[in-house]
Amino acid sequence: MTKVVETLWVEGAGLRTRVLASGDGVPLFLLHGIGPGMDADLNWGGTMVPLADHFRCYAIDLAGFGETSMPDPLPEGPAAWMALRVAQVENVMDALGEPSAYIVGNSRGGGAILLQMLLQAPDRVRGAVLMGAAGYSADEEPGTASARESLIKDFYTAPSVERMAQIVPLFFHDPAALPMTVEALTERRYAQSIRPGAVEAFRAMVRGGLPAAPTNPEAFQRIRTPMMLIHGGEDQISDPRNSLALARRLPGASLHILPAAGHWSHIDQPRLFVSLLRAFVDGALAPRA
Repeated sequence: MTKVVETLWVEGAGLRTRVLASGDGVPLFLLHGIGPGMDADLNWGGTMVPLADHFRCYAIDLAGFGETSMPDPLPEGPAAWMALRVAQVENVMDALGEPSAYIVGNSRGGGAILLQMLLQAPDRVRGAVLMGAAGYSADEEPGTASARESLIKDFYTAPSVERMAQIVPLFFHDPAALPMTVEALTERRYAQSIRPGAVEAFRAMVRGGLPAAPTNPEAFQRIRTPMMLIHGGEDQISDPRNSLALARRLPGASLHILPAAGHWSHIDQPRLFVSLLRAFVDGALAPRA
């Protein structure tokens, strides 16, 4: 089995997309969140090796992040960026010869993209895993941001290492679970957050609000794809109640609250996360008929 993480480049959808790939087996696409300085490697790099024992993993640098080229012109507002990223993910799947796959979407970035794909292109998704509620609010106000999410959204009003140092600890519960020190993670995310084009891209993305789940909860009733929701019990960014509210609107979705885990529940609880994914793909978490 291939455990080495390799870098692939995919052209299309007006982008040159960086894709990290590893493993053999059932295709599994990993979509990262959209906090400042995020990319596929920071979100998924440490998880891809244990997943590679069971899956062919692909982690995508979403448009506006990482080493994927910047769109020209920049889309304006979260809806336009959402449309571009959905097209990007579908283009990458086509280029890699994967017409359908299991997909994991983290937070408001990857999770909201995955929900949109389930509504407009359900045949592309064999099974969907949402982490961190995808911007859905337990208060039934789609798009509502918590105070800590607003801190992330407002980072680019005056980007600095000090501001990034306030944001980074919100993502995890146990610093010892990280693949690097908190200080190193802060420096790396800050350096990525001010790469050429990153500031302008993020500001264009959040004009009109943060990306979020579709605003019509009734639309969820059309989804018949197998689904699993994962949420860290100690999540400081998105309250676990948000995933509970979302699960109630998704037919047949299973919900798992991971103990001693923050917003990056796959990093705080990697063995449990991998076990849940394996059980999900094997059908062990399917609802009873």
